[in-house]
Amino acid sequence: MDLKDISKRCHGDAKKLGWYDSGKVKSDVESLMMVVTELAEAVEELRVPEAQLEYKGKNGKPEGVAVELADAVIRLLDLAEFKGIDLERVILEKLDFNLTRGYRHGNKTL
Repeated sequence: MDLKDISKRCHGDAKKLGWYDSGKVKSDVESLMMVVTELAEAVEELRVPEAQLEYKGKNGKPEGVAVELADAVIRLLDLAEFKGIDLERVILEKLDFNLTRGYRHGNKTL
């Protein structure tokens, strides 16, 4: 399964679960803020001493840093598919461009 297939799956699953029902479609800003929320949840997972990078499940629900990162990617892929963005192509182009940039993009420290 490639990124295009995963994007289609993410969007199809979101539609099945009601995220695109009439009158329920989120704005682009809401969609992106949901990605930020998932990343904030990943940060919270890292703040606990027993944080695990691999997922752990409580009552069958996957949890942990890896799961929150996956949630962020799922939400991004869903939005990209909804907007008709071929994210796989854009990522590959951006990776190629990034190789033309200087060390740490001008030796930036952060």
